Amino acid sequence: ARLLYKINIALLFLVIIALCLNFKVGDFLTRIFTKLEIPTDIDSEELLQLLKTESYNANTTKFNANAQFHLEFISICHINKVPVIMLDPALVQNNVTTSYNLRLGLFNSSLVSYGIKSDDLTQPLMVKLYHALAVNNYNIALLKGVDKKGEHYPYHAFLKTKVSNTTAPSIKQWIHIAIIHHRHGKYYWIGPLLEGNHAKKHPPVKSISFPAAFDSFDVTTSDIPGLYVPSSPSKYLSNLKHSKFIPCNRTRADEFNAASSKQTSKHNVDTTAKKAQQILQATKAVFDEVGMEFWLIGGTLLGWYRQCGFIAHTTDVDVGAWITDLNPELETLLKRKGQPIRLMYHFGKPEDGLEFAVQGFGIKMDICFHYIESNYTWIGGIRSQSLEKLRWLYPANITLCSAELFEDLYLVPCDSLAHIEADYGANWMLPDDKWIWDSSPPNMVEAGKFAESERNKVVQIL
Repeated sequence: ARLLYKINIALLFLVIIALCLNFKVGDFLTRIFTKLEIPTDIDSEELLQLLKTESYNANTTKFNANAQFHLEFISICHINKVPVIMLDPALVQNNVTTSYNLRLGLFNSSLVSYGIKSDDLTQPLMVKLYHALAVNNYNIALLKGVDKKGEHYPYHAFLKTKVSNTTAPSIKQWIHIAIIHHRHGKYYWIGPLLEGNHAKKHPPVKSISFPAAFDSFDVTTSDIPGLYVPSSPSKYLSNLKHSKFIPCNRTRADEFNAASSKQTSKHNVDTTAKKAQQILQATKAVFDEVGMEFWLIGGTLLGWYRQCGFIAHTTDVDVGAWITDLNPELETLLKRKGQPIRLMYHFGKPEDGLEFAVQGFGIKMDICFHYIESNYTWIGGIRSQSLEKLRWLYPANITLCSAELFEDLYLVPCDSLAHIEADYGANWMLPDDKWIWDSSPPNMVEAGKFAESERNKVVQIL
């Protein structure tokens, strides 16, 4: 009988564990550790009322008070049918999808960044939301910019915590709202965060550099009504590393294009640019598939920087990538039949000056892999007949930013001018249709020769 009793107790224990697993262990434990857990099936109106109840506020610790401020903001937005997207990288990384996790993530945060899409925020709705937040004692500071139509539009907003009464815990929290614009239906862009008197009133936004741009991303619902999170946190965080946006200089481009318009027909410019646009788009798709990234270099970088476009008389597109990021699947994919871009040449080797030349859409692209030395970076090249090795030297510590070319988003060196001057010298503003790849660049040096026995390895014609 005693043995049967022990067996029944064990079975009951297993049933309890199974029930916990079935109903999400995380939520089960959450309700053990905090009596203030918000039910996942509660709607926004009920949530807002719950957050305002005396019994809730009386039991709110400093740990939960921070979250209460954020949950009320999210609920007010949700009631007004304005989706809120979590942008703060620290909270995205920590998988903040429940109110309990939100409390954990906010414990040491003085400012948290959210995003609202401009498409979800019409002018009447913006006024309505502003009023709803003000009624609920949120202090709001709007930072406006000028859009392409010359109209003023909010780029950012900062919300301050409500003034606490004497019995409530003292909290100093800020909410930062970034307005997300979907540019050309292709990528997300957030306007500059202009410095001014407002900057002295809130903590600095250190987690994201503005203006910012990153590839469009899907979002998924969280257990907090009205809060959405990136569907692929790792991809979002990866894009965020290089999200600082550098606009091309339209004034400089207009001056250059006006001076050179007589030398090049518009038809030639448009035809060449279209080919370059297509091969860049296809290359980005291939690199995304193998988990790699590239950036604009050489003449392609110069075209973006100097004229916000593509150099019409050039015969190829130039991009760079880190040799340390090389995925062997890249070469396999570029050799696959049916690809819109195909590998034509394989120069060098991974340990010494690797370069791919690909063809597609009637234009060639050079993919140059970058190598890091103690005080500079370099890419390699080869004179295929003599097997002479060449190197082009660039600044050390290349950091990457985002930029727009052909209405698409690509990476460029944040200090693009330093790279352009390395390649073209001080006269980079002057067109040069007599440029010779293996003698004109001032940053090119000879670096020995490959052995004849390596020819079939370092010069592959595919």
